[in-house]
Amino acid sequence: MRRVMAAIGPLDNRTLSMYRVNVGFGFDCLLYKRGSNRFALEFCFDGQGRVIETIDRRGAGDPKISSLREDPGASTIRIDGVLAERLVRRLGAPES
Repeated sequence: MRRVMAAIGPLDNRTLSMYRVNVGFGFDCLLYKRGSNRFALEFCFDGQGRVIETIDRRGAGDPKISSLREDPGASTIRIDGVLAERLVRRLGAPES
């Protein structure tokens, strides 16, 4: 997870391409492009700013997924949840 977050860099950067709201699991995701791949890097966070899932789709083959969906409290990676929510809204997500 830390590698994906390091590859993303600042959350509010020009490679931010889209969001995904995962209502059933209670978290939102931000996706960042690399080259022509709009889905290259993704991280998901909960309402407390815990990073609970990352996906790296940059290589050939299956994406590399790291997930704490089953135990989000185990996450030791925190982000600025206010900023992340603002980015999701800026990309067009409705208010919850």
